[in-house]
Amino acid sequence: MKYIALAALLLAVAAGHDGTLPLYPHGAPALGMGDIPANALAQGVPYQQTTNDSVDAVDRWYRANLPRSCSRMSASGAVKYTCPGGVIVIQSHGGTIVSFIPPLHP
Repeated sequence: MKYIALAALLLAVAAGHDGTLPLYPHGAPALGMGDIPANALAQGVPYQQTTNDSVDAVDRWYRANLPRSCSRMSASGAVKYTCPGGVIVIQSHGGTIVSFIPPLHP
């Protein structure tokens, strides 16, 4: 029941993505994200993708495609990019998961 309420809330605030957090081109919406448009990021809605590509492959793509204003931090099996438009976390968990977290506004 909580999952359905969360999905309804996310759909209610979804709008246009401003392009500040580029989506991985070889990713698909994560489980439960299929009905949430990727452009919901612009309204502060977190989003996730999954891919069969390795964390290293996804990381290489982001290194080549994110602006220099983004900082990168890595740990075993995970990479985090902090950008003006939010945070991207790439991690291995039954495949590779790419999480997009918009900036928190006070």
